[in-house]
Amino acid sequence: MTEATQISAEFPFESKYIEVHGSKMHYVDEGSGDPILFLHG
Repeated sequence: MTEATQISAEFPFESKYIEVHGSKMHYVDEGSGDPILFLHG
């Protein structure tokens, strides 16, 4: 089992997508508390 597979099994989440200005963006809406936004490029 790869590390990524192991992490996915231990912390399952549902992938969600939204279209913003013609670009499809992935997000995860899980847990409680303040939202966290990660942007990379």
